[in-house]
Amino acid sequence: MEHHLRKSLALVSVITVCLQSYVAAAGYTNVYNSAAFSWLDQFNIQPPDVGSNACVPTSAINALGYLQNSYSTQFGTNLIGTGYANWLANGQTMASSPYMDTTPTGTLFNHIPFALNKYVKLDKGFNDMTFSGMFNDSVWDLAPYNKPSYITSGMPTTSFLTNALSQNGAIIMSLIYTNGGGHEVTVSGLNWNDANENNIMDNGEAKLSFVDPLDPSASYSGTNPLGAAKFTQGDIWWNTNKNELQFTYDQYGGSLPWENTYGTVSDTYINTMFVMTVPEPSTSALFALAGLGFIGLA
Repeated sequence: MEHHLRKSLALVSVITVCLQSYVAAAGYTNVYNSAAFSWLDQFNIQPPDVGSNACVPTSAINALGYLQNSYSTQFGTNLIGTGYANWLANGQTMASSPYMDTTPTGTLFNHIPFALNKYVKLDKGFNDMTFSGMFNDSVWDLAPYNKPSYITSGMPTTSFLTNALSQNGAIIMSLIYTNGGGHEVTVSGLNWNDANENNIMDNGEAKLSFVDPLDPSASYSGTNPLGAAKFTQGDIWWNTNKNELQFTYDQYGGSLPWENTYGTVSDTYINTMFVMTVPEPSTSALFALAGLGFIGLA
């Protein structure tokens, strides 16, 4: 009897440990490798009045840099090239009128899917890349582009963000300031501890990591970013009253050459997320590789 009791107590102990592990894992954590990202600075985009408003094309290049470095077998160096001069040249291309059409007043969000489709698939020929997104419908009110079928309507949600991170997607995200204007960043990770286990990202529970094109580099020499990519962090939470993700962080307030000037950006909500993912090898391909392995072992 005592032997069975010990076994039962041991089983209870194992179950308790499993439950504790599950509780500890509530929320979501996934932070990418900073070495994978490029660090193009939007202030280097010319002319200067465009560069100071070129956050969208610059964030797109830094996101493509993450994909190029993370999936070098698929892309080689053919997405954005190597070295800052190539990143900048491709950033200038991305900001131009056939792509993002960035102006001194910024970039229209409805240009994002079409510019990246042109750049990645039509120009570079990488047709296997998958696009997805979640955009507030108001961005399609302006000409010339309509909503693609792969874009989900609505304000970006917590689950959309965590799903994109789970796919190791390259994510560019727009922030809208409630007093006017906006900004675009390249998401690089999330650390969310769902402390009260309510499956809602409450204020104070989560930190979003990202590469900010205003301040993307860990070091500078005059007007030249030297790298490596710098991860900025901000507080992110779901506002249940407004049904939107809200965001606040200390944003760089200078230009180039770099200066140590920051100010807190608050009352900000997330309006769009655009995701680029690289499909995993198909099951049939994996079986084929396994078969070759067995042949080799024979």
